Amino acid sequence: TWGFQQQKMTNTGIIIAIILLICVNESHGLCAFTGVPAGQPPKRNSRPTPPVIYSEPIDPCPYLTGKPVCCNKFQQSKMSQDFTDIDLIFGIDCPICAVNMKRLWCEFTCNPNQSDHVRAGNVIKVKVGQKYYDALEVDLHMSLNTTCHLYQSCNKIPEISMMSSSAMGFVQFQGDHAVDRGNTLINVHFHDEEKEGYKPLIYDVHSCNTKTNGTLDGYKNVTSCPCNYCDLSCNGTNIDLYQPPGYFNGFNVTLVLVVYFLVFVVTTLIIMVKNYFTKRKQSKTCLLYTSPSPRDATLSRMPSSA
Repeated sequence: TWGFQQQKMTNTGIIIAIILLICVNESHGLCAFTGVPAGQPPKRNSRPTPPVIYSEPIDPCPYLTGKPVCCNKFQQSKMSQDFTDIDLIFGIDCPICAVNMKRLWCEFTCNPNQSDHVRAGNVIKVKVGQKYYDALEVDLHMSLNTTCHLYQSCNKIPEISMMSSSAMGFVQFQGDHAVDRGNTLINVHFHDEEKEGYKPLIYDVHSCNTKTNGTLDGYKNVTSCPCNYCDLSCNGTNIDLYQPPGYFNGFNVTLVLVVYFLVFVVTTLIIMVKNYFTKRKQSKTCLLYTSPSPRDATLSRMPSSA
């Protein structure tokens, strides 16, 4: 009897282990959340949801066309709208930076292994300014190395330095502002090793001086970033991931120095002329009001000869 019970317990343990293994395998490598119509928070998938292959082109993420993706039509439409802003703000100065930023959000939203690096939580109330939003709280696990390369491809653009002075701050800033734009609060966790069962998001980030034929990852009208917005285009060597902006950052240094010099010269001339006339006026005053000498006083007391 004891042997039978022991065998039964062993079999039960094996069955439980198999069920747990299946659950773990199903919970990762699938889709963590699903998009809904605009103005509503995305819906957390309560059960493992496989990615879908669409026959139509995926306009915001052309390099994913024909591949399994976790982003549905609602999400694709919303990304297309948001990517227009990315092109206007970042794409004019540095088109490759814009491509790298688009790919970040394509990977976050559409990656077929989304649940490997994204954990969808609950819908919470988030206040932005004076307005409250219903937002799905999401944890994004992202590679530090990928984050630094993304920031390096963009950090010469003035708008980027306004967002943040660090690579991690740059990405988290965008996650914070997904509340009013996509009803999603994104908490970004940066690490290069698997953590708490989640793998960091890693994707190919292009250097800002990457040579193109006008197209990159399916995005059109993409060219290498000019020297003004890409140090690698100036000398072709690597630079520090972050360099604090200088005092004259964003200005024409030569023009500023010339203006400062002219102001100094004009100010100096004004002061010299003012001092000259002040001394001259004081000199005249002294001549007009000088007290008579002893000789003049003696002469004034002498009787006239008449």
